[in-house]
Parts: sequence; C-alpha cells; structure tokens
Amino acid sequence: MRDRMSKELQQEVNLAGEVHTWRSLLFLAHRCPDLLQSPWEQHIKLFLNWIQENENCLVKLATPYLGEVYASELEEALSGNHVAQDHLIQNHSDNPVIHLNLRYLFSVDSRTFLQHLKKLLACWYKELLFSDMPHTMLALQQDKQHNEQISDVLKSTELIRLVTKGSELQPHPGVDTLWMIPQSAYRPFTVINYLPQCLVYYYPVADEFLPGGIAQTQMMQVAALHKALGDVQRIRLLSLIRHSPKSLGELTNTLNATKSNVHHHLTLLRTAGLVQVEDGVYSINHEAVSQVGTELQVVLGMQKNKMLEE
Repeated sequence: MRDRMSKELQQEVNLAGEVHTWRSLLFLAHRCPDLLQSPWEQHIKLFLNWIQENENCLVKLATPYLGEVYASELEEALSGNHVAQDHLIQNHSDNPVIHLNLRYLFSVDSRTFLQHLKKLLACWYKELLFSDMPHTMLALQQDKQHNEQISDVLKSTELIRLVTKGSELQPHPGVDTLWMIPQSAYRPFTVINYLPQCLVYYYPVADEFLPGGIAQTQMMQVAALHKALGDVQRIRLLSLIRHSPKSLGELTNTLNATKSNVHHHLTLLRTAGLVQVEDGVYSINHEAVSQVGTELQVVLGMQKNKMLEE
C-alpha cells in the first residue's frame, strides 16, 4: 500500500502512526451527525465539511473518552492546564496509543490538526480506497448480515470471541451498549473503543467475504506467522505473557529494552494472531498458539516434551 502512496500521503500516514490520529478519526466519525442517514458515497464529503465547520472545537471532539473519572480533569487539560495535561499523560503511560495521542492533542493547534486530518482522509480515500470501495462495502455488508444472523443463537461473549478471533468481553461499569463494526483497513487486528456508556469493537471482516477469499488470506497468515516466530526476542515475549497478561511498560522493564523495540515485536506477534491486546495489556492467544505446532507449545510450557519424558 505504501508503494501506491504519494509523498504527501506517506507523510500524513507516518504522523498518524506515531501519534495515533487514525483513532481521532474514529471518535470524530461517531460524533458526525450526518453519516448514519446518508449513503456511503457521500460520507467523505460530508465528514470533511463537518470537521471544517467544527475547526475551533475539533481537538476536543477528537479527544479519546477516558471515562467519567477523568472527565473534569480532561476538560481542564483541553483548556490548557499543563498540570492536568501532564497528569493525564502520565496516568496513561502504559497505553502507547492513548499516551501518545493525548500528548499530541494537548500540543497541536486547531488549524494544523484540521489540515492533517483532511489530507490523511482525503488522500487515503483517493489513492487507496476509491477504486475498491464497491468491493469493500459489499464485503462489510455481507459480514454484518452474517453476524446478525448468528447473533440470534450466540451469547454476546461467544459472538465477540468468534468475530474478533479471541477477544474476551469484560464487564465495564457504566457501559450498557455494545457496538460491533466490521472493518477491513486494520485487519487482522480488532480495535476497541470507548464512548460514553458504549463499548465498540471494530473487528476484522471475515476472510471469506474478501476478494480472493480464504485461500489468499491463509497464505498471508502463514507468512506472517513464520515471520513472527523468526526472532528469539518475540519468543521471549510470548513466554513472558504465557501465564499472566502484561502491559508494554512491564514487558519493557523485564527485557531491559526500549518501548519502541518491544512494541515493534508485539505488533508482529499481533499480526500473526499469537498475541491480543486490550486496554493496553497484552495476553497470549492460546487458541492460535495451539495451532502452530508442538515445538512452540513445548517452549512456552504449554505441552510436555515427550522426548525428554521418554
């Protein structure tokens, strides 16, 4: 995909990856009032016009929901209170997405932020999505219809575990609404988002609904799996979270490595489906690991070494 990007788009994508403004777009999309009542062909234009009209309060609208416990402090931080800003950043230091996103939003001016989002979204759509949108929308719609049908016979916990490939639904105080939204742009990851009284799972659209089908996806998964297992440091990470989930900070301290280095390794493990993350805490995907082979299971202590027993 990067080979198809203009230099302008590459610059915006790099920034979005560093400070997680892709997540800002998710928050803004939920708050844009015109999208649900209009056809998808009009969404980009409507959304760009809406964020332009809301330039003065755009940073506030794009700020992640941190829960009611932080509501008043977040309001102060967005008003320029540096003590509140530093406190919120420090309190979320174990979550690299929230931590870096807050740091950026507290420092950027509205005009710069608006221009970044407009270029990121408009160029991404024009250069990467436009020609494939009919196929993409069809895949998303088919996935949605399929899961609506099976939701009648599955509990919420079972449905989430199935469509997200392993995520567990945890109780969240104050949450009374659960949204499940298929996506293709961030496959194979599931993005979890928090809104007032809402928990949102943006889950990867199922393989069978994508162009090329399951066969093409399986080849990519096998390649990602072997790449993920081709480094001793990544095997160490799997071993560390084998018995108990750990945050990025805990893993960094244990390995005496930099956060960026550990995060890179964790990303490759997530791409292969071996690791999952929720609320900044990484855990092993036991079902995925069990399908890899006995050697990995022996290394992680999930299966006894039969040769040693003999």
